[in-house]
Amino acid sequence: MHRVEFYKKRGFTVESFMTELRYYSVDHAKLAASLKLEDDANIIVKPYSEEMLQAVLDYDKSIAGQDRGDYLRPCLQAYKKLVFVATDAEGKLTGYVVAINMTGEVSYGIFPLYGDTEQVQSDLMRQVLMALPNGSKITFYTPDNNAPVARMIEALGAKTVLNSKRLYTKHEVKLPFKKVGSVLNYVAFGI
Repeated sequence: MHRVEFYKKRGFTVESFMTELRYYSVDHAKLAASLKLEDDANIIVKPYSEEMLQAVLDYDKSIAGQDRGDYLRPCLQAYKKLVFVATDAEGKLTGYVVAINMTGEVSYGIFPLYGDTEQVQSDLMRQVLMALPNGSKITFYTPDNNAPVARMIEALGAKTVLNSKRLYTKHEVKLPFKKVGSVLNYVAFGI
């Protein structure tokens, strides 16, 4: 927030949504108690595979409002062992999550976590956290407009360490916030 005026002076004119940077240490033993888990035969979470690429790209475009395949393809390839997708009973993609390796004090970033419903986001969160080593320090970059995800992440015991405002040069980015648990962009926080 202390840099908003700095960026405005450099051409960033559109103020958009607020985000919160949160840190969490993975605790496998507490995950089930922390996350709202319900049996739902319509939510199937599974590891990502190359055959799912186009479905993930299409789903991402429905969230972002634009094609981000040039960035997302190499990201999915690089981190494919830590990418999970959610589908409904008919096989339609309803969300995805990526855990990205980081360096320094933080081991992984959850960038992004997208899901059609709160339950899809919770199921994806559980799956990706269980795939990470116990005790790993991770980070999320959550929009403040998604109260259910904020509650879910706080129930895990995550701590907010930074609030920031998204700024843009031409137009406001309008995300379907109920579907966004953690945004894709993590560059500023590659600690």
